[in-house]
Amino acid sequence: MSQDLVSLAFTAEELAALDAAIATVERFSQAFVSLSAEQVRSLAKMGDRSEPFCRIAPMVFRQYPNALPPSFDLAEMEQDIATFDALRPRALRLRQVMAKFDDTLSLTATIEPPLTGI
Repeated sequence: MSQDLVSLAFTAEELAALDAAIATVERFSQAFVSLSAEQVRSLAKMGDRSEPFCRIAPMVFRQYPNALPPSFDLAEMEQDIATFDALRPRALRLRQVMAKFDDTLSLTATIEPPLTGI
């Protein structure tokens, strides 16, 4: 029984279009930051429980500006939340595409077992 779960062939034009799309993403993401595993672990991340607080905090901080230390940049916080909101759905889409890409790549590298019982 064949386990050939994927059978694809790409034209030169299709591969060129894929390369162009990847190049566009690479150009767009040049300002993005790469973190080490240690840096990621040390971040205070916005999670399911803290996200509502982070969304309400700017409104409260605007009502009570003296509650913030002078060094706190409220406008930057609001920009970070806006950037997060802009990037999150796109990151999800990219992760979904990459999952399919990785699965397809794995299947193309799978070797079928030899026929038995002949």
